[in-house]
Amino acid sequence: MNPCLRSSGQRDYDNEHRLQWDVLKLFHHCSYKSLSPEKGDDITEPVEDVKWLFEELAREQEIVVSPSWPIPAKGTPEDSDKQPPHRQAANYYKKIIKDSNGQFKVTMETRRSAQQVADFRLTAGGEQPSCVERAIYLDVERGSVTRQGRDTRWLPKTP
Repeated sequence: MNPCLRSSGQRDYDNEHRLQWDVLKLFHHCSYKSLSPEKGDDITEPVEDVKWLFEELAREQEIVVSPSWPIPAKGTPEDSDKQPPHRQAANYYKKIIKDSNGQFKVTMETRRSAQQVADFRLTAGGEQPSCVERAIYLDVERGSVTRQGRDTRWLPKTP
């Protein structure tokens, strides 16, 4: 077992609920090395502790965000590059979200410009549509307080 997980006591003391997640920003630009030392031909199979974190602790309709260039297609020159993103790792993430109606998003596939920010508004009901996010940012642009006791004037402005 991974000594970090054992020392944190998550499995030993029934505290694993603290590791449950809805949105996860992937580590190291969707590299297979974040899952396993072995890349795999078509899919990277994670080591036991990582598999547990992804498959047992993700909540329904989870969102996995890969902060990377677009995932390369099999057989392309980018696919043979040692640098991430790795198609095999992306295939694992896509596999785990299928059964829970989740989403796999790649930042450089969905952005329309270099200035666009990946925004998520999460509520008890899940992720809200972007029009709601835009309305909140309009409040920020006016300098109004969106929540009691919270001054949002310092937040970045959106176009």
